[in-house]
Parts: sequence; C-alpha cells; structure tokens
Amino acid sequence: MKQIIEAVLQAEEKANALFREAQTEASDTKRATEKEISDKTHTAQGKAQEIIKSTVAEARAEAQQVRATRLAQADQEKDALRLANAEMTADLVDRICQTVLKTEYKRDIS
Repeated sequence: MKQIIEAVLQAEEKANALFREAQTEASDTKRATEKEISDKTHTAQGKAQEIIKSTVAEARAEAQQVRATRLAQADQEKDALRLANAEMTADLVDRICQTVLKTEYKRDIS
C-alpha cells in the first residue's frame, strides 16, 4: 500500500514537473513570438517610413519640375504676346505722338 502511495506521489511530482516545464516552455515560446512580432513590426514601420520619405521626395521633385515647366511656359507666352503686340504698340505710340504734335501745332497757330 505504501508503495502504491509512493508511486502515486512520484507520478504526481512528475506530472507537476512536466506541467511546470510545459508552462516554462509555453512562456518562452510566447516571449519569443512577441519579440519576433515586435521586431517585424519595427522593421515594417522602418520600411514604411522609407517608402513615405521616398514618395514625398519624388512628389516634391515632380512638383518643382512642373512649376519650372509652367514658369518657362508662362515666360514664353509673355514674350510671344509682347512680340505679337510690338507692332501694334509702336503704331499706338506713333499715333499718340502725332496727336500730341498736332495739338501743340494747333495751339501755336491760335
């Protein structure tokens, strides 16, 4: 009877030892998994930041290029308009000068 009780107690101790070992192993596995998840999250965040920086830099460069192109186009249009209206402006200046001269000539006669 004593042997049976000792065998039961030994079996219980082995079961408890196995249970503690399983708990420790589960805890270690959980910690390792959490660390792996944390590492992967950190890596993903770093990659996301790099992608965002790259995208912003590309957008900024593209915006500067579009701005430069539009400014150059506006300058070309301004120059073309000035050239197109140069003759008309010269004619207008001549007519204004002739009007002023005629007006002064009429004053001198009076």
